[in-house]
Amino acid sequence: MGDLPGRVWGVILLDLVVLVGCSTTGSRREQLLLSSRPAPRGQECVISDRELPALSAFVDSGGLHTSILRYWKTGTMRSGYAVFSIQTDSTGHLRRPPSVIESTFHDTTTAMLADLLAQRVEPESIADYFHARVKMSLDTVLRFQVGPSESCRPVLANREEMSRLLRAAGAQAQGSGTTVMRVWVTEAGNVTDIRVVRSSGDQTVDGLAMAVARRMRFRPASNDYVPVAVWVQMPVTITAR
Repeated sequence: MGDLPGRVWGVILLDLVVLVGCSTTGSRREQLLLSSRPAPRGQECVISDRELPALSAFVDSGGLHTSILRYWKTGTMRSGYAVFSIQTDSTGHLRRPPSVIESTFHDTTTAMLADLLAQRVEPESIADYFHARVKMSLDTVLRFQVGPSESCRPVLANREEMSRLLRAAGAQAQGSGTTVMRVWVTEAGNVTDIRVVRSSGDQTVDGLAMAVARRMRFRPASNDYVPVAVWVQMPVTITAR
């Protein structure tokens, strides 16, 4: 979910609806996502339902195990755990280094584990878009777990300004109508591209709706807490006053 380029989030902004957090209960969510870190506040989040393979299906788990235990034997690594998010492109290669979701290790140990994980991902075993979490736990033994990713919808951040702009647009319009658009929301939450999906039938209304959409600012979408750019499909209604 959410990790594919061109992903379109269907978000109804006409009534400036406030999106709420993930409804999955805390304990169930922690079990699924291998982490106690809460979902971003005020955003609607979805846990991927994609079937996940064993770690050995996309990572050289034997080599990873050997490398970590070699580091463990130096005495510089204490017991603990770390949860990472990995995301690949259409060729199975990492789109970015593994991101840290949660860790009880020292920062240098966490960085080392992330680097080892990145080195052991096997693109030829994936050869597709892939997004998952990997948890490494070390006490008396080293254990690996694979969990789903979590994607969060973008949320309109400047609602009061949008309300004023809609009223002002209505004062300029001769007619009323709804324009359905797709807007490209960047990792920074800005709108940089707009496509009309369905016209209101009035070019003036369409133009005013697009002008309003350009001024929208969002809390960006995210995959496992990392901001991502997405398309958002939405209707904007201009009502003549």
